[in-house]
Amino acid sequence: VHLKEEEKEYTDKTRISSIIRKYSNFVSFPIMVCGEKANQVTALWKEPKKNVTAEQYEEFYKFIANVEEAPLFHLHTSAEAPIQFYSILYCPAVNYESVILKKLEHGIQLYCNKILIQADCKALLPEYLRFIRGVVDSSDIPLNISRETFQDNRVIQKMKSILIRQVLGLLQDIAKNDKEKYETFWKQFGRILKEGVHFDFENREAIAQLMRFNSSQCKDAGELVSLREYTERMKPEQKEIYYITAVSRDTIEKSPHLEIFRKKGVEVLYLTDPNDEFLLSGLGEFEKRPIRSADQANIDVLKDADKGIVDTSSEPQNYEVIFKHLLKTMKVCLADKVTDVTESHRLSESPCCLVSPDTSPSVHVQKLIHMMDKNYQMPKKIMEINRKNKMIQNMARMNEIPDNQQIVGKIITQLYENALMQDGVVFDPTAMVPRVNELLEELTNAKLGEGKKIII
Repeated sequence: VHLKEEEKEYTDKTRISSIIRKYSNFVSFPIMVCGEKANQVTALWKEPKKNVTAEQYEEFYKFIANVEEAPLFHLHTSAEAPIQFYSILYCPAVNYESVILKKLEHGIQLYCNKILIQADCKALLPEYLRFIRGVVDSSDIPLNISRETFQDNRVIQKMKSILIRQVLGLLQDIAKNDKEKYETFWKQFGRILKEGVHFDFENREAIAQLMRFNSSQCKDAGELVSLREYTERMKPEQKEIYYITAVSRDTIEKSPHLEIFRKKGVEVLYLTDPNDEFLLSGLGEFEKRPIRSADQANIDVLKDADKGIVDTSSEPQNYEVIFKHLLKTMKVCLADKVTDVTESHRLSESPCCLVSPDTSPSVHVQKLIHMMDKNYQMPKKIMEINRKNKMIQNMARMNEIPDNQQIVGKIITQLYENALMQDGVVFDPTAMVPRVNELLEELTNAKLGEGKKIII
């Protein structure tokens, strides 16, 4: 054998042993280098599951993943038809993407009869399962397969389909039988797994069943609920699944949009992950039930909310007339800001709120679009007014006095911007502050009996 001068490294015992350990470490027969055995590890994936101990699984994971901690769980499977392969897949205990704050390269070690073909085969699992580590071995794959042909190889694609179903099936079993372990998994890898809803239409339903959210029925922000648990708790007359989005549970629970849901005892999913709303809007429905944002105008929970006997005992005299007059005044004042001003059937305490027309994305999605495109114009909303609110009743009475029109206009504008702030939107705080100061000045003058008297 003659070697070029630059290839003399292949005469070195250490270099040859390292190559053997990388590509042929698991072959059944011993490979000797200078009288010493170079391959040391048993091909655990070809052993019957009943013969493998928990300690062996753990040690094997540490070996192939080059880590110290034990895996969260493993999946040891084999398939005989239509193709034959053996595999051991592991889920790490830690999401390293959240540690290093960037997307990690992924890949499964692919073998053919215990000979390594590719150390990081990305074609065997989709991006949304990139956290999975492990080994797949198939004699149906040619040893000389090239990286360029992996994506088009029918054997690879068939194995990928089987592996996806096996991993999702195991996750469903864990979610059903070991809720604590699954919640640990979800908090680590849920954000990655959710990507599958957008990219894997074939398995979208299975992934949807694995998703977890906080909700109005949960005791705190740490408790989670599945979409199936939500639907099982739905009231007989409830036809839709509802969600609301904000930066935290505390912020969500202060939203006026929840008042009708609390009143009717209807559960609402709390979305605090910025991607969750895109995920649910992409899903569209779950088990044939539409998924709707709580801030949309014509949601099913509002049906019949305006029917029945209306208690008018606490309303001012001739209130029906002056309330309608106030709505007209507000429409004129906010003509360039909202599409309409209507009486609310969702509010029981708050004076007002802004709702999205059915064809518009929710305010949270609009904010995300605006962050990416500063030229994006957020569509106008509908402003709903609570006729039972004491401040609204006072405004309606003030609005009947011509001398009060200026301050009523300021209050209307401030109510609109208050509603925007409740939705997490503030366009021009520098214009709001002077108006608030003017209103405070009017209030202090009125309390002191100075300045212009406000008659209500």
